[in-house]
Amino acid sequence: MAGLVATMVVRPLLSIVKDKASSYLLDQYKVMEGMEGQHRILKRKLWAILDVINDAEQEASRRDGAKAWLEEVKRVAYEANEIFDEFKYEALRREAKKNGHYSKLGFDVIKLFPTHNRFAFREKMGKKLCRVLQAIEVLVTEMNAFGFKYQQQVPASKLWRQTDHIFFDPKKIISRSRDQDTKNIVGTLLGQASNADLTVVPIVGIGGLGKTTLAQLIYNEPEIQKHFELLLWVCVSDTFDVDSLAKSIAALHPPKIKDEATSKKSPLDILQDTLTCFVAGPSGSGCSDVGELQQLNLDGLLELLQLGNVTEEAAKAANIGKKEELRELTLRWFFRTVGCEGHARVLEGLRPHDGLQAPRIEYYGGTTFPTWMSMLRNMVEIHLSCCKKLQCLFNCDTSFSFPNLKEFTLRGLHSMERWWELSHQEQGKEVIFPLLEKLSIKHCPNLTTLPEATLLGESYGTMARSAFPELKELCLDHLDSFERWEAIE
Repeated sequence: MAGLVATMVVRPLLSIVKDKASSYLLDQYKVMEGMEGQHRILKRKLWAILDVINDAEQEASRRDGAKAWLEEVKRVAYEANEIFDEFKYEALRREAKKNGHYSKLGFDVIKLFPTHNRFAFREKMGKKLCRVLQAIEVLVTEMNAFGFKYQQQVPASKLWRQTDHIFFDPKKIISRSRDQDTKNIVGTLLGQASNADLTVVPIVGIGGLGKTTLAQLIYNEPEIQKHFELLLWVCVSDTFDVDSLAKSIAALHPPKIKDEATSKKSPLDILQDTLTCFVAGPSGSGCSDVGELQQLNLDGLLELLQLGNVTEEAAKAANIGKKEELRELTLRWFFRTVGCEGHARVLEGLRPHDGLQAPRIEYYGGTTFPTWMSMLRNMVEIHLSCCKKLQCLFNCDTSFSFPNLKEFTLRGLHSMERWWELSHQEQGKEVIFPLLEKLSIKHCPNLTTLPEATLLGESYGTMARSAFPELKELCLDHLDSFERWEAIE
């Protein structure tokens, strides 16, 4: 069976070679000058083999001779594929030179154009073409001896376009001028792995340059396999269909999606329920807009990144407040916060549902948080990091409390001087943090004190010992202006 599967790659591989041999670039830039006769013969022979390839593949399951013939066809097709790659590279080099674009390219676009001396190229490639043509002529002679017959073929493009991350001959492909490209891209991916922002490395070029091969090499690199927790390979074919693509991803994803797949939800709904990270692109760039989240049924955990790209209108359109099953929400602006004027309005527009349990806000540039932060009574955890312009948590003219909060983290709030704009008298008798067990405050150099203790009801006959009656773990670090712990007997 394994042998049969190996021979089935021959038809699509030959189709690729045929298409490359027929490329308009070869004639337009005269890269096969002096080899026109061999070129025409080779194209005719390829058509002749393709006409009978279906019958040959069927015969290979019961005739060893036919199987051996197909193996040789595959070997020659690989060689021909490499040769026409070189012809295409030379054509693209000449095209780039003609258009004034032939210069040293930056890493943002992978350099796939080897440099050739034109006359040396013609002599070298003429010998290679003659060698592969002789091999194909032998194959045609043997084909006629086997008596293979024409059969209707399934369009090769549909069979070949469905790629995966596995390739047939790694050593051969690695030798095809891709080793350095692979190292460069792997280095970029690993170097950016600790960056909170999503890294995307596009590999661009016309069909047949080897983009898929390069992606396969990167996917299978041991360093990549070891470093990234989850790797998925999904082929987006010429016929783009959202549901089919979602179904492919759902089928590949580990436990959570596979468990969901047994339900009656559509593949797209399953992916919506498992979305955990959304990176906002710049306005008008054609990249992701948080407004696209409006109709998605999100639950569990959601991270919204690069919120510096988000407008107030897009934030409201995301409908985060309608995601009633959302429990953990991370909101992250840029690492270097520039132009913070709209941050408060965006954060107001991203107001979550009251059932949210764990908000995490990072690199926010406002001076205070919206009042909704004081109104989410189901929060169990709050984590605030690197909000360097924040002066107080929020302004509030009514009493409030966090009755379920158990963990509170403040880190890198360089401008924070006070907890909130609310007097002790206005707060009344309700303890703000009745269940808080873990409090961590680090790198808040302007904060002077913890919240004041709260007066309990008359029946208690005393003040609370602190604002955190259930506190079990406290971490205070790099608080340059800190003066006191508010404790009243």
